[in-house]
Parts: sequence; C-alpha cells; structure tokens
Amino acid sequence: MFDYLAERSLEGCPPKEAEIATDVFGRDASMVAEDSSVRVYVHRLRKRLEDFYLRGEPCDGPRLVLPRGEYCFQLEEPIAHSTPATDGQEPGKPSSRNLIRLLSGALAGAIVIIAILSANVWTSADKAEGAQFDYTVSPIWSPLADSSRPLILVVGDYYIFGEYEDGLFLTRLIRDFDISSREDLSNFLLSDPAGSQSYADVSLEYLPVSIAHAMSDFAPLLDASDARIVQASQLSPDALRCCDIIYIGLTSGFGLLQETVFAQSRFQLGQTFDEIVDSQDGTDFVSEAFLSSPGEAMYNDFAIFSYQEGPTGNHIWVFAGTRDTGLMGLSEVMMDDSWLEEELDVGVLVPGYEAVFKVTGQRQQNLVTRLQREHVPGDD
Repeated sequence: MFDYLAERSLEGCPPKEAEIATDVFGRDASMVAEDSSVRVYVHRLRKRLEDFYLRGEPCDGPRLVLPRGEYCFQLEEPIAHSTPATDGQEPGKPSSRNLIRLLSGALAGAIVIIAILSANVWTSADKAEGAQFDYTVSPIWSPLADSSRPLILVVGDYYIFGEYEDGLFLTRLIRDFDISSREDLSNFLLSDPAGSQSYADVSLEYLPVSIAHAMSDFAPLLDASDARIVQASQLSPDALRCCDIIYIGLTSGFGLLQETVFAQSRFQLGQTFDEIVDSQDGTDFVSEAFLSSPGEAMYNDFAIFSYQEGPTGNHIWVFAGTRDTGLMGLSEVMMDDSWLEEELDVGVLVPGYEAVFKVTGQRQQNLVTRLQREHVPGDD
C-alpha cells in the first residue's frame, strides 16, 4: 500500500479507491463498492504517520501527510517555520521545483518508518521528547487525572502445566481453563493426589499475539501514566482493592478479574469464551474467528469494553476480545479520540458504562470495528 501510494504520488497521478482495491488487494472491480478494505488500510497508514511525528524527535522540516479523503501523499510545512513567498510561491509550501526532491527524500525515509511501525516495534527511543499523550482530556482515561492510586495494566496470560510419563519424561504441555495458575494446579493435585504422578508446574505462561498489537496502541498511555504490568495469573486479591486496573486480553484470560468484571454487568460470557450474551434481550454475539481459514474469507469477531468502580472505589477498565481480531480492533479505535466522539456516548464516562463491538476480520487482521450495543447507566 505504502509503495503504491508513494509511486503514484511521485507521478502526480493520485489513484482512485477502485484502483487501489484492484491493483493492491486484487479485488474484483464489481465488488469494490461493498469492500471497505482500502479505507481501513489508508486510515491505518495515516494514523501510523501521525503517531511517528507525535512520538519521534521534533521535526522542523516538511512532514509527510496523507490528507483525509485523499489517496496521495503530500508534504506539509510547519506554519511557524513558513518563509516569505518568492516568485509567486505560496507561503509555507515548497516550490514545485523542489517538491519532487523533497517528496522523494521524505518517502524514502518514511518507507523505513512504516516498515518498523507496521511490525509494531516500539522502543523507548521512539518516545516523544515534546508533548506526551494527555490522558486528562481523553473521554476514556480522564478518571485517571483525579486518582492517586497506583495503576496496573493486567494482561490476560495463560498458564501451562506439563504432563509427564512415569513421572520423569515431559510428554506434552496442557492448557486447562479450570487451571489458570500454580495455585489452581496445587489445589487440583490436592483434590486428586494420583495426578501428582502425571502433572507438574513447568513455569510457563503465554500471551495471545493480539496483546502485542494492543500494547502498541496503548503505548502513549503507558508512557504518560507510569503503569505497572502484571499478568492476570499473578494478580492478587489485594491489587483488586488498592489499585486502578486496566485489563487487556481475551475473554478467556480474565482469571481473578472475571467475577468482579461481570458481577453487575449487563453482558455475560456464554457457554464458551467465544460468546458474549446481552442478558437484557438475550442476543448472543458468537465469534466466527475460529471458523476462519488462511484464505480470503471475511469473518466477525467481537469485543467488549467496560468501565466500572472496584470494591474500594478504584477504577477498572476492560478491553477484551473473544479472539485476537476482536481485541486488535477494539484497542485501535479506543485510543482514537475522534472515533470515540463520533461513535460512542462517552462524553462523560460513568461507572457501569459498557459497549460490545463487532470487528470484521480477514486473514487474522482487523478491518472494521462497529458498535453493536452500548449501555450507559441511567439511560435504561
């Protein structure tokens, strides 16, 4: 996508949406009107460019931009550094003679930028020395401004234990939804002593790949708020009382948080962790991600966001997908204030707010995120 737009921009021939769909994605021209892939990927590319200039070193020269509603790169001069117009040149814009030279240089550098950002690599070197993410004015994060509690980012990990043959040889690793920690395994073995000959802790946990994507989206908040990261399997009951908590993970990874999150919720998990049920009208949101194949078939996944008060008045935010696609789609839009203002009723976030989203995916990538249900306390 980037290379294609760069080439067309240098040629001075901006492509149309239909051309991108057919040339880049190989779509059928007759189906372009029903396919939002181009708009989604262009939006992501624009956001990555904006994030680069926000997080990177201060830049006094021209910036590479992808204007909304357009499919052509442009160079934008900072207004504060505009120079007087000469030979009819409009102030603040490079001359046409220099445009190709500047654009070529900017595009060459940006190719490296986009490649890095597309891989979701974010290091401390990328942190902005200038303006940081201001969570105090965000419709989602503003409650943090008045809180003096420590902030914990809980990631939904999964505990794995080993099965041994003859008590000596490790034969396989097991993930059991009823055994989510070393303590759970110990309790299981106490209730079934014979199992101690076959099962043992092997000090292994894993995280879904979607959490890596979500952490990239949440990087500005983590930098600004000094949050501590804790695995869900290691979360203590005391932390539920003393700290503000942000959960990022799948609906199957809540661990100790699950009872607290859904105790007063309008939404509940279904018979499997692939289901979110609206208890008010019985609607069952079932993920199709497990049916997806490596092919081009599109599918729907789901995600839930909630904000509530904990047992001591602490704050708890939940960002959970039924599968990876749902979480990736949710984290991307929930860190986009302009999207929030247009799509959600979160002008004043109040405890008990909840929303369910449908995330359309393809080849394990989130394409479009749409609101399905929104519960605002007091509006019932």
